[in-house]
Amino acid sequence: ISWGSPPVLSIDVALLLQLPTPLRLLLLGRLRAALPNDKTAIVLLNMDVFGVIDFDRGTAAVDAVLRDSMVAGFALTGQMAMRISWREDPGFALAVGGFHPRFAAPTGFPKLPRLALTLSAGDKPRRRLEAYLAITSNTVQLGGRLDFGVRAGEFSLEGVFALDTLVHLAPFELSAALAALLAVKQGAGVLMAGAVRVALAGPAPWHVHAEASLQVAGLTLPPITINETFGEPRPLPLP
Repeated sequence: ISWGSPPVLSIDVALLLQLPTPLRLLLLGRLRAALPNDKTAIVLLNMDVFGVIDFDRGTAAVDAVLRDSMVAGFALTGQMAMRISWREDPGFALAVGGFHPRFAAPTGFPKLPRLALTLSAGDKPRRRLEAYLAITSNTVQLGGRLDFGVRAGEFSLEGVFALDTLVHLAPFELSAALAALLAVKQGAGVLMAGAVRVALAGPAPWHVHAEASLQVAGLTLPPITINETFGEPRPLPLP
C-alpha cells in the first residue's frame, strides 16, 4: 500500500488467520515514510510492526519499533506498544516511548525505551532529546527530556530540561513537573550550578511547589522555596 506520487508513505502488510481454535488474526508489517521524498528525505521513518487480535480471549496487541530512521540527518529511535481488552478486564493502553514515571503500567505491558533523537554525532557538543506519549482508558501522559553539553578546552557547560505531565480524565486530575539544571565546570569541578524545579497538582485544590538552588565556587546558597495552595477543597466524584 502506498500513498503519493512518488510515494512518501508505503506499507507492506501480511495478514495471517489462525483457526478454528484459537481464532486469531496476525499482522506483520513494515512502514516507510520519507518527507518530502525518498531522494531528498529530511524525515525518514522505518517501522516494523507486529500485531495479534485474539478473538477467543478478547484481546488485541500491537508492537512496533523504529529502525534506520532519522530527522534532518540525526538518528531517531524508539518503540511503541498498544494493548486492548474487551471481555473479562476491559482496558486500553497506547504508549509511544513509555509511560509517565509515576504511572503503573498495565500488567504484562512491555517496558519501552523513550522516543529519542540524538542531535549530535559525538560528545562535542552533546545533545539528546527524549520524549514519550501515552493514552490509556483514563489518562493522557506527555513528557520529554533534553540533555546537552558543550566543551571548550577544560571548561564545559552542561544542562538538563525535563517535563512530565499526567492527566487523569475522570475525575479530572492534573500533575505536572518541570525541572531545569545548568552547570559550568572546569574539568570535574563545578564552578557554578543552578537548578529549578516546579510541581503543579490539582485541581481540588491546586498546589504549587517550586524550588530554586544555586551553587557558586563550592558555596551552596540557601534555596528559595515556594509552597502554595489555592482554590477550595472539594470532594472529588467517584470514577
